Amino acid sequence: MEAVKQALKQNSLPLYLTAFVGRKQEHKPLTSILLDKPLLTLVGAGGIGKTRLAFHIASEMAASFADGVFLIELASLTESAMLLQTVASALVSSSLTIQTDQDSSLLPLLTSTLQERHCLLLFDNCEHVLEA
Repeated sequence: MEAVKQALKQNSLPLYLTAFVGRKQEHKPLTSILLDKPLLTLVGAGGIGKTRLAFHIASEMAASFADGVFLIELASLTESAMLLQTVASALVSSSLTIQTDQDSSLLPLLTSTLQERHCLLLFDNCEHVLEA
């Protein structure tokens, strides 16, 4: 029971009550890539199920990431300057502790925090803040 509580605590993905249907052709290769590479980007036309596929794969692979899976939703972000704050807020609200230092900017704090962890960050709807 404790393992289940820990897994839920470290997973900020939405819980779907419906079965995942289709996309088996993409599922296995994407899982392999994600285990091997530090970055995986899903691209395609809006509404084809990229987010649902990413959530499904991330949920299935959550046990592979000792420090958890964190969803960072960027759809409502209107200013690219707020990207780091949005990332930090998503991590903190999902139980990841970030050691703060008033003399440091947010980027080094996030970098040092994440370098010490084995986690999956799932960014959704980030096309409008690519420059940041």
